[in-house]
Amino acid sequence: MDTFYQSEDYSSYVKKLEKQLQNFDLTKENKKAINHILKENALNHAYVELYDQDGIYFTDKSPLSSNNFLLLYSFDDLDVLEAPLYYDYPIHFKNQSVYLYITSFPMIPFQIPYIILSLLISFSFYLIILQSFIRKRIHSIQSLQEDVFTLAIGEWNHEIKVSDRDEIGRLAQDLNQMRIAFLQTMDNEQQARVANQELISSLSHDLRTPLTTLKGYLEIMNLKRDDIEFRDQYLQKCLAKVEEITYLSNKMFEYSLVFSTEYNSDLSNIPIQRVINTLVDHIQYLREMDLHILYEPLQTSLSMDANFAMIQRILNNVFSNIQKYCDPWKDIVIQATIEEDQLKMSFTNSINRHLDKVESNGIGLKSVKKMIEIHHGTFYQGETNDLFTIILTFPIHQ
Repeated sequence: MDTFYQSEDYSSYVKKLEKQLQNFDLTKENKKAINHILKENALNHAYVELYDQDGIYFTDKSPLSSNNFLLLYSFDDLDVLEAPLYYDYPIHFKNQSVYLYITSFPMIPFQIPYIILSLLISFSFYLIILQSFIRKRIHSIQSLQEDVFTLAIGEWNHEIKVSDRDEIGRLAQDLNQMRIAFLQTMDNEQQARVANQELISSLSHDLRTPLTTLKGYLEIMNLKRDDIEFRDQYLQKCLAKVEEITYLSNKMFEYSLVFSTEYNSDLSNIPIQRVINTLVDHIQYLREMDLHILYEPLQTSLSMDANFAMIQRILNNVFSNIQKYCDPWKDIVIQATIEEDQLKMSFTNSINRHLDKVESNGIGLKSVKKMIEIHHGTFYQGETNDLFTIILTFPIHQ
C-alpha cells in the first residue's frame, strides 16, 4: 500500500491548466467555459474542484477520464476509492487567485488487472472442480467398461459395483439386474436339462424292465405253442406286465407335472368332506391289508378351491408310498384337522428297515409337492428316529 500511495506530482498538470484559465475572470458567466476546460483536461484516476478565496465551491467536479473503466460505476460503490489522496494547488485567474483541489485515487489503475486476476482465479477453481467431476465420471465409465468386459467373457457371477446415483450408476444397476436375471435363466435351463435327463433315464429304466419281461414271456409262449396250460399261465403273466406298463404310462402325467416349468389346472370350489371321504377310503383299504391305522374322523361343512382329480392323485401317491415303505407291525398315524383357514393332513409311519433295497427316483412325492403348489398349499416331508412324516396343507374358505 505504501507503494501504491506514493505522492503524485500534479505540478505540470496545474501549470497547463493555469495557462488555459489565466485569461478568464472567475465569474458566474465564465463558469460553463471553465468547467468545459476542466473536462477536457480530466485526469485518469482523479478529479478536481475549484474554491475561491472565501472557500466557496465554484465548479462542478471534473469527471475521470472517459477511457477509464470506472466510468461505468458510481464512485460511492467502489472499494478502491475508500482511501483517496488529496492535493491542493494555488491557481491564478485574471482577476484573482483560487485553490485547485485534486482528489486522487491511486488504486484505480489496478482495478482492471484485479478483475482479470479474479476472473482467472475463479475460472481456475471452476476448471479444477470440473476436472475432478470429469475424472470421477471417466473412472466410473472405465470401471463399468471393465465389468461389462468381464461379463462378456462369461464371468456372469462377477458383481457390478454400483457406487454412484447418477445415470452411470443407474446403468450399472440395470446391468446388475440383467446379470442376475440371466443367471436365474441359466440356472432354470440347467435344471430343465437335468430334469429332462432324469425323465428320460427314469422312464427308460421303468419301462425297460416290464417290456423285457413281456418279450421273454411271449418268446417262451411262441416256443411252446402246443402247451395250452403253460400258455395260459404265461398269458396271465403277460397281462400283468401290460398292466404294469399301463401304470407307468399313467405316471407320465406325474413326470410331466414335475419337470414342466408351467402347468395350469382349473380349480373349483368343492366340499372338504368330499376330500375327507376319499382319505377314509384309502384308510379302509390299508386296514383290509392288515395295517393298523390310527385316525380320528373329521366332519366339516367348509369348502376349498381344488381340482378333485388332482387331490385323488395326491392321496394315491401318499398312500402308495406308505404301503411300500411302512413297517407293517407298527402303527400308522393319520390326522386331518382344520387349523387357521387351512386343511391340514399329516401322515406318519415307521420305516421298514428290513426291506430289500428298492430303487426309487422319488417322482411320486415330487409330483405331490408340485400339485400342492398348484393348490397354493404347502408340502413337508421329514424323517426322524425311523419315523417318516408327510404334512399337506390346503387353503380353505370359512
